[in-house]
Amino acid sequence: MTDSTWGDETLPPKKKRIPTWLWFCGGGCIVAVILAVVAAFFLFEYFKGWGSPEKQLPALAKVLPFDEPLPPETEFQMAIRFPFDWFVFMDRRGFMLQFIVVPESQAKEIRDTILNPEFGGGFMGNGNRDEIEEALVSVQGRELKGLRYVQHGGSSDEGKGAGPGIALELSQESAGRLVILQIVRTGGEGQITDEEVLDLLRPFHVGPVR
Repeated sequence: MTDSTWGDETLPPKKKRIPTWLWFCGGGCIVAVILAVVAAFFLFEYFKGWGSPEKQLPALAKVLPFDEPLPPETEFQMAIRFPFDWFVFMDRRGFMLQFIVVPESQAKEIRDTILNPEFGGGFMGNGNRDEIEEALVSVQGRELKGLRYVQHGGSSDEGKGAGPGIALELSQESAGRLVILQIVRTGGEGQITDEEVLDLLRPFHVGPVR
């Protein structure tokens, strides 16, 4: 083989070990992972904030003002802010209070369930209820309509959401949104009395006569 033969030969191109498109894909995947981590962090911080009274109670105060600080026996537990607002308190005297704030667009659907004496299901699918009867309670110069019932099935493993309950509509006619209070007796038995409702709502500005 002559030198000219060697000069005429062309070497085969080196094979690329990693295709160029894969680098772009890999970069995109890395970006996606980073974005997912960032999103998870912000979601964690967002949901963690649901348990913060400093972050959540101002939203309730816009709809239902209350005296601050609240009595020590009325302890804020958490707020659920989707698909509407739901503020949960535990009262050391043996009650759980839930203030449910629903936009006008969803008000009819919620009113037709939780305030319907023919509806035996629990709020948001939480257990069920029976022994339902209509209730009318005078609170701070307002007549609040609602239902008394017995709640079965709790919102926790300890069954704190089970027991005699009452649901009352707190909405102001001009507000548009629907505001409902649910009280469940978590300690003891017997219907929740009007006097107990008045006592539990004392810090909250429900009506004009306080």
